[in-house]
Amino acid sequence: VCGHGLQHGKFLGAFGRPGLGRAEFNRPRGLAFDRTGALVVDDYGNHRGQTLTLDGEFVNAFGARLFTEPLRVRVPRK
Repeated sequence: VCGHGLQHGKFLGAFGRPGLGRAEFNRPRGLAFDRTGALVVDDYGNHRGQTLTLDGEFVNAFGARLFTEPLRVRVPRK
């Protein structure tokens, strides 16, 4: 997962790597922020979502074996 600044497109940092484990991804497709500010990643190839801190620390995974091929993440506002 890579981050770029909105104003100038400056590279801000990256975390995660390919794989099946915690904070590892297989074709991530979507990103969202939850109400606490944590990053939610649609881990398309691993058929799950993952929640991480903004420093890239693993918080939890969800939907494993429930999602066939998730295309995007949507976090409710309330």
